[in-house]
Amino acid sequence: MCEPVSLALMTIASTGISVAGSIKEGNAKRRAADAQADLNEQQAGRELEIAALNAERDGEEGALLLGRQIALASAQGGSANSGSNLLVQRQTAGRTQLNKELAMMTGRDKATTLRANASQTRDQGRSDQTSGQIQALGTAVKGAKKTDFKAITTAFG
Repeated sequence: MCEPVSLALMTIASTGISVAGSIKEGNAKRRAADAQADLNEQQAGRELEIAALNAERDGEEGALLLGRQIALASAQGGSANSGSNLLVQRQTAGRTQLNKELAMMTGRDKATTLRANASQTRDQGRSDQTSGQIQALGTAVKGAKKTDFKAITTAFG
């Protein structure tokens, strides 16, 4: 059986290691959460860029379709700027604008979701870090209660 001083010193060392481990674990969880949140924020930016490109593409496709409609109406000898031809062109322009707006809205929605996830992830990381600190404090208190300080002061006093 260990003498009381050795037992007390082992308890102190064990408590110190546990305290350090709890703090390091909390800090590691916070760093991981921050890194994930950074990735989510970067992805949100990419989603907005993709949405802008999609909207631009939709606009270009609509402009090409309008050009074809005008050319076809002209080739058939009709007026491209009146009657049913004009109505079809207006519908095409309206659909083109709607598609552009939908592309942007979809990108903004994805970006908003990713940014909200980033915020929640950061909050969870801070919570995990605080939890590690609280756990470390609890471990230190328990270790102090278990330690026979009387034996240490008697031996070294």
